[in-house]
Amino acid sequence: MKVGDIILSHCNDCMRDTNSEIAAVYVRRWSNDDACIDGTDYHCILKCRGCDCVSFRTDSYNSEEYEEDEYGRTATPMIHHWPPKRPQHARERPAWLRDLHSRQYALFDELYTVTDRGALIASSILMRTIFDAISGELGVNVDLPFSKKLEALLGDGYIGQTERDMLEVLVDAGSAAAHRGWCPEVSQLHTLMTILEGFAERVLLVNQKAKAIRPNIPSRQRKAADS
Repeated sequence: MKVGDIILSHCNDCMRDTNSEIAAVYVRRWSNDDACIDGTDYHCILKCRGCDCVSFRTDSYNSEEYEEDEYGRTATPMIHHWPPKRPQHARERPAWLRDLHSRQYALFDELYTVTDRGALIASSILMRTIFDAISGELGVNVDLPFSKKLEALLGDGYIGQTERDMLEVLVDAGSAAAHRGWCPEVSQLHTLMTILEGFAERVLLVNQKAKAIRPNIPSRQRKAADS
């Protein structure tokens, strides 16, 4: 393995194995005479050739790890990725996250992190927490129960009846996870996250962007009255 080589490696952004270029490599050779074992570690910085995502990977070979067939022995490396490989149930982070302020971003960053690690109960609880935080930023009394917070958002025009009903499902799911240990299926969790993402993006970002567009829209010209 050397700089410039193209190898097949997992890309967390592409969510699959992709052709990746070795941008840098450090080779460490080692041996243990007492155990009669030796090996080589390749520490590589990789760049995905599909999306330019950068990752770190270590391929560790040793004299005791190999596969044997009719053609002889083939060394079998232990491969470690950093960041760790995201599981199939991982949730792709929406691009608009970077437009949030630091506190909002920190909450969502934690949500995607625990989801990637398969902590589905924790994810459900955290979604309820994020909904609660957003409601407070919109001026809803933080001491109200969740049912009253939903009614306040509806009454203030932030949400419609359909979205209110969906958010109620999200809140109830978070409460069930927190108090009764309910664990959603992966597909259910992704549905709940879709509800939260749609609500958060609209009330935190899209509403303000839409207001900023209005002054740039030319007003309708009235036709001159017939003389």
